[in-house]
Amino acid sequence: MLAEALSTAVQRLNDYTEDARVELEIRIADEEIVGRGFEMMLCVPGALASPTPIVHLNSEQEQDQDTTTHLDVENQVKAFVDGTDPSVDKAIRSLSQKLEDIEHDIAVLQRSVHDVIDADAALLPSSAAITNTYEAGGGG
Repeated sequence: MLAEALSTAVQRLNDYTEDARVELEIRIADEEIVGRGFEMMLCVPGALASPTPIVHLNSEQEQDQDTTTHLDVENQVKAFVDGTDPSVDKAIRSLSQKLEDIEHDIAVLQRSVHDVIDADAALLPSSAAITNTYEAGGGG
């Protein structure tokens, strides 16, 4: 029963770790795409010479039109590179929390395994007791 509980806990921990790994891989791929997009904007002559219209949908699903200037793009690139972009910060915090959760769960499982080993060792007779019983004629 205890082995089954530990096995289930390890499987869930493995699933959680796999989810975090996949999330990280997706995040890395997304950042590579964003980075290439910034590179393209910087390499295309005149791409940042005039404001670029960007269409947003607000809560009423109406279109708002903003313009992105060269300075805006520079600020976005800087925030992306130095990690202060809100999406980068959110991803770092989320993955850091998942790592802490995984480390905590592993520590709990390790403690449980050690407790089981200690309990099993306490149930086994010591070698001295076995020797004394055998020598006294009780062992055969």
